[in-house]
Amino acid sequence: MTTDCVMFGVASPMVADVHGILHRLDWTVHGFVNGVDGAEPEGIPSWTGLDGIDPAWLDLDVVIPIFTPGHRRDAVEQARTVGFTTMATVIDPTAVVAPRTETGEGVLVNAGAIVAAGVAVGDFVHLNRGANVGHDVVLEDYASLAPGCVLTGGVHVERGAFVGAGAVITPGVRVGANAVVGAGAVVVRDVDERTIVVGNPAAVQRSDIVGYKGVAA
Repeated sequence: MTTDCVMFGVASPMVADVHGILHRLDWTVHGFVNGVDGAEPEGIPSWTGLDGIDPAWLDLDVVIPIFTPGHRRDAVEQARTVGFTTMATVIDPTAVVAPRTETGEGVLVNAGAIVAAGVAVGDFVHLNRGANVGHDVVLEDYASLAPGCVLTGGVHVERGAFVGAGAVITPGVRVGANAVVGAGAVVVRDVDERTIVVGNPAAVQRSDIVGYKGVAA
């Protein structure tokens, strides 16, 4: 079924990837809206700033193609401020999501991701290409999983935390709010909030960060 939508926050490097998902889903994109950060979108032939939004677009679903948790939160707040109300959940047709998965609003599941039974996915969570989420995992609002990471059963990822490409989180581990798990890390114990862990087994690199890329969600 075709869905009419608007992409919001199109200076993000993820725009082309997410646009590809929408094409595979046969969604129709009526507009591309940049945020207020001044960055110039690349590869988009026609886009507008906040002051150029067609009022008719406000009734359409909004897709936020931004991977950094804090920037994604900012885009959501901007979109709501200008009058958008419906934040779309987008699941690539090649992803496998178990029927018992609970999914919030504004979630994005990229190509090849796998989500097992009993998973709770909060609002504006992003699962990038090939992310593998085991049974009974909890992903709080604005959590981001990078390509190829593996979350085994019972893992809990708190708000705004980022799990890097190819990282492995072992059963029952909790990753704190706005924490960052480095690419390829193997996490065998809980990660405190606002902490970066790297390596195998993962060890604390810093414990005083704001969040991934210096912004909190």
